[in-house]
Amino acid sequence: LEDSAVLDHLFSDITNPSQIPAAFEAFDTVRRPRSQKVVDLARQFGRVYAYAEDDMHKDPVKMKQFFAGAAAFTNNADLQKQNDDAMNIFKAAITGEVKGTGAVEVV
Repeated sequence: LEDSAVLDHLFSDITNPSQIPAAFEAFDTVRRPRSQKVVDLARQFGRVYAYAEDDMHKDPVKMKQFFAGAAAFTNNADLQKQNDDAMNIFKAAITGEVKGTGAVEVV
């Protein structure tokens, strides 16, 4: 859903088909780090549930911290910032100007 929101935001500003590659590049720049982190978390969840994650199942405090951190990462995303960052990158690519920082923060 986050991917769709960013793509929708970017595509709302496309005025020429030649801008589509720049939109996908901005999308990839903003979304890939977060998407990869979600994949990594899913893998780690599987390891936790299979009792294969550093004996985490033996340490309830450690397990609680892991679940709290994973929930915070997935539930507390700043979706507006993702849209703004992607749009800044896209506009910079099509205009040659940089607006704002365009910084992408990865947790």
